[in-house]
Amino acid sequence: MKQKTLQMLKGIDKNVEKVRILVKYFAKEIELKVGKQTRGRNRMNFELAVAGMLYYARFRCGWDPCFGNGKTIYGWFRVLTANCIAFSTWQKIIKQLSKKKKLQLANLSIDGSLEQMVNGGKLAICNPRNHGKKSLNRSIIVDGKGVVISACVAHGTRHDLKLAKPLLYKAKKLLHFKRFVLHGDKAYDCIVLRVFVARIGGYAFIPPCNVGYAIPYRPVKDSRRWKVERTNGWINRFLAAKLISLRLTKCIEQLFCPSYSIICSRFLSLRHLADCFRSHGYDF
Repeated sequence: MKQKTLQMLKGIDKNVEKVRILVKYFAKEIELKVGKQTRGRNRMNFELAVAGMLYYARFRCGWDPCFGNGKTIYGWFRVLTANCIAFSTWQKIIKQLSKKKKLQLANLSIDGSLEQMVNGGKLAICNPRNHGKKSLNRSIIVDGKGVVISACVAHGTRHDLKLAKPLLYKAKKLLHFKRFVLHGDKAYDCIVLRVFVARIGGYAFIPPCNVGYAIPYRPVKDSRRWKVERTNGWINRFLAAKLISLRLTKCIEQLFCPSYSIICSRFLSLRHLADCFRSHGYDF
């Protein structure tokens, strides 16, 4: 990789070596999916294309020509999206964290966030809670350390409560944990959700929203919900995920996955991150 590109990758995350490993893995996966070139002009260096994608996700500066032709980079991003490479990479890192016992699944936190959309799309719906701007709803579940273990997106007026069950289904299917405590704000106060959490072996630590109660509840400070707020802050540092200019739903979902991968890689050592991809036949 060019020296100039390496210097630009330093702004994406503090640990440049981990970002380099992710860039190389994305590039090798794209090359594996599209196969060897047999005719036509020489392809763009896949590592430069992936670096351009990550740089766009971090700074939202357009498909930066410093890495190559912007239209070509976007074309390879569509290939990355069609094959769900970013999503599968994020899932592999989560499994590696679980294998190395780096996850704290006894305490989970759930929260939603409204992200503004500027170019429209199926998910872009005006939300009065976001000053009437076109928005989408991004919800995540994190473990006790703040690792994103489940995430989904929906249109801007979708209530956070309706996304709680799908998120828990995904997390349980991936990690197979048993007993846990789910921490959430009062937007998740619903008897149906509390019963559902109890049936799958958990307990919902959620304050009541005081609707229909004769006596107001006594506020209790939750000492664990700050982890999901911190993770939301980390995700919002990726400016392309905070102010979204893409229109297609699948592209938007895959746009968040590199940020999840980078955040989850912070909780792995460099050697364990390399071992995660070495087990799939790649040596970094």
